[in-house]
Amino acid sequence: MASLLTDVFYRVLSVSAMATVLVLLIFLARWLLKNQLKPRWTYWLWMLLAVRLLLPWTPESSFSVFNLIPLETNETSTASHRAALENEPAADPMPASEAAAQSQPAEPVVQPPWSGLTGSMPETKSFPWMPFVSVVWLIGAVTMLGYILAVNMRFSMKIKKEPPVADPKVKSVFEQCIQEMKVKRQVALIESNQASTPMLAGVVRPKLLMPGYALNTLNNSQLRYVFLHELSHVKRNDIAANWLMNVLLALHWFNPLLWYAYRKMREDQEIACDSLALTRIGPDESRDYAAAIIKLLEAFASQVRLAGVASISGNKKELKRRIIMITSLKNNSYKMSLLGLAVILIISGCALTNAKSAGNAGAGTENAQNEAPAQTDIPVQDEDEVQDEDEVQELNPSSDFAIRANGKLISLKDFDNQIRLAEILGEPISENTETLGDGADTHTGSQIKTLTYDGLQLTLFSADQDQYWVMKMDVAGGEYATAKGVQIGDTVEEIQKLYPDIEIAKDGRTDPNNCAYEIRNDEESNYLSFEVKDGIVEHISVYHLIP
Repeated sequence: MASLLTDVFYRVLSVSAMATVLVLLIFLARWLLKNQLKPRWTYWLWMLLAVRLLLPWTPESSFSVFNLIPLETNETSTASHRAALENEPAADPMPASEAAAQSQPAEPVVQPPWSGLTGSMPETKSFPWMPFVSVVWLIGAVTMLGYILAVNMRFSMKIKKEPPVADPKVKSVFEQCIQEMKVKRQVALIESNQASTPMLAGVVRPKLLMPGYALNTLNNSQLRYVFLHELSHVKRNDIAANWLMNVLLALHWFNPLLWYAYRKMREDQEIACDSLALTRIGPDESRDYAAAIIKLLEAFASQVRLAGVASISGNKKELKRRIIMITSLKNNSYKMSLLGLAVILIISGCALTNAKSAGNAGAGTENAQNEAPAQTDIPVQDEDEVQDEDEVQELNPSSDFAIRANGKLISLKDFDNQIRLAEILGEPISENTETLGDGADTHTGSQIKTLTYDGLQLTLFSADQDQYWVMKMDVAGGEYATAKGVQIGDTVEEIQKLYPDIEIAKDGRTDPNNCAYEIRNDEESNYLSFEVKDGIVEHISVYHLIP
């Protein structure tokens, strides 16, 4: 459970980092274009942020900005690991298993479940405090989400029994505005003392809340401007967008830039509603509309900022921007619409896509490995031979059949003395050696050594009672993982993501959550098996069958 929570937190961190880059691009576009973008297109830029926060995975593209920004990717992790190996002293020969891992440049040191994301995080093992931080994040997210729900429900309860507006003249103006805006949904007009300013509340059953002071001081023309503005929120589904952003922000509560971006989004939302409302009135009325907005904002100093509410709001700086837009609004032009569309497409291509992976670069290496000469069933080590990279690669033809322990890779057919097994795993809890009898056919006299560690058992084979090589590895716990990062406690989905070609073992079991999954290399007689119970990995076995 802790591992799953940490994985989820890593995903959130990765998405939050990419969303931060997107926000910076949006601010850059707004600064460069200034007032050239129409209000609705400026607001739609923020919808890209909602899409980025919603999607844990996006397609790869050579146009992605993450090709340039040095967020840590799989290739970065690999390069760092390779550099660390190359900087080791010359007197310390490179073990065969590490050389095998090094010979595959597209393969990360440990490929965690979030590795499909651009900017994927480093190994959990490198940050032992991450489980604690993940718990803090979860508590913060639940608290934030609970607070958002609580304050909105409290406000909904307060306005639930507020009476509808009774003045027939006001109701007539309101009905006329509904027809002008072509709003098909039922919107209730409520007189409310809970509202400090005219505001729209509710997603399913929207209510337009009007303070008694506004109803008594605004004339019919000014009321019409207010109604058109608030009905624009209904037309554009702004309250649903606000709710979505609040839920996403609860998950990313630790990122202050996203909160600031949400504030700017709400300001652009109001200006976009002004723009839509102005399309329903004559050009000569724009100054009167601006005067009505100023009158409301001066009369009501405090505004409600809730997820389920959209109100006429804004500070002095934003009010100046709104007045400039209102009084200078021109008829919509195709050039401005094309500019807005182009900006959205460019930012989407740059920030809603992941960096291009090095999969194509790794294809040649994989093909070269597939064309390598076949291994003999039982490897024989020459004590005097020099272990260069090509020879090491032959000893480890596939990274699928390996276990990672304490940062080192142990592969099938590795010699225990060659990879310095004792240095990697330390002293075993128990050790047992068995000599095969006459029933072993051609292997009579060979020895099998069993080494037991906490959560790991190794079975070694020796044909000459001197040189032992790894024949089987069984993982039952601890921090041991496969070369691609699967550990005890991971889910079936994580296995399938890291091993797309994996299949259910043909042992009669068909329940995908209670069975064995396996990777087979019948030509080399190498196998990787995951025993799964209730969708969770309980046992991992990597083994070689001697004919």
